[in-house]
Amino acid sequence: MDVRIIATTTTDLTAQINAGSFREDLSYLLSVFPIRVPPLRDRREDIPHLLDHFMDKVSAEYGRRFYFTQKAQSVLQKYGWSGNVREMENLVERCASWWKARK
Repeated sequence: MDVRIIATTTTDLTAQINAGSFREDLSYLLSVFPIRVPPLRDRREDIPHLLDHFMDKVSAEYGRRFYFTQKAQSVLQKYGWSGNVREMENLVERCASWWKARK
């Protein structure tokens, strides 16, 4: 059997291991090829590109073009994004749904 496990966490596993709430041996098994992706709030230069991507996606889904004004994009670029990229995608989808319901 060939099995691959992809796992993600926002928890500091070293601290969890030291606290006894995460198994050290499991950490070694999962950390074969670690990839650290900084949170979105630490890479604000990606926000306009991600917004464009998600707006293109919902525009194709709803069959009409949606966009954020420059002022709205500026506000979104300053936002903390604790939920990261998934939070942004959900926001764009909710906005598109709301815009579509208005028309």
